[in-house]
Amino acid sequence: MHLVPVRCVERMLASSQEKVDEVAEEARLDVIVNSRAAITLRPLPPQVLELLTGFLVCEGYVQSMEEIVSMEVEGVRAFCKTSRRGARRLPTRPIEGMDFSLKFENLMSAMERINLGSRLWRLTGATHSSMIVDGDGRCLAFSEDVSRSCAVDKAVGSALLEGIDLSRSALLTTGRLSEMMVTKAARAGIPIIASRAAPLASGIFLSKELNMTLAAFVRGPAANIYAGEERIK
Repeated sequence: MHLVPVRCVERMLASSQEKVDEVAEEARLDVIVNSRAAITLRPLPPQVLELLTGFLVCEGYVQSMEEIVSMEVEGVRAFCKTSRRGARRLPTRPIEGMDFSLKFENLMSAMERINLGSRLWRLTGATHSSMIVDGDGRCLAFSEDVSRSCAVDKAVGSALLEGIDLSRSALLTTGRLSEMMVTKAARAGIPIIASRAAPLASGIFLSKELNMTLAAFVRGPAANIYAGEERIK
């Protein structure tokens, strides 16, 4: 679970008490792509290969898994080699077509499952969750992490390693839908992104530009669809 027990004092208006709290423990991971330092991540330790796979795709270092030559982890450093020269990232391309769709009731039930499956969040209140679902709302990949970005990378990487066609899937997350989050989904070829949290204007505008579907405030009986409403049936 990668939790550490930490002593704290719980204060109330009329009393206080000592207790031990379970706290999520992040790790350091320096990612090096084609011999060039790319980024320092602070993820939870599990699913490192899934994280790296998703990171390389979602950040545009590769267009597909086939372009990943190798991934090796040595201590806090991850060495990634791709078939592309250097470490330049690819432009983000629009999603083609509108043939993939998700029923509204399946979107709502899938978001409920992501809430129920967020075990670390219930224990610590410190994590985000991401889930890849198919057109019937069935879970294809799930991840929790202290970083909403790493949670997305891990879920996408898990799906790719299982050979899942992401162009026929939706990405559900608990984080804000910013330009960064929309870009990650687009680079992975995912046409629908949804969150129980709020969108940012940058995320909405980019999703429209990239022919994507963006739904936010997916809670209880309602959701706001800001772009590509045709894919939500």
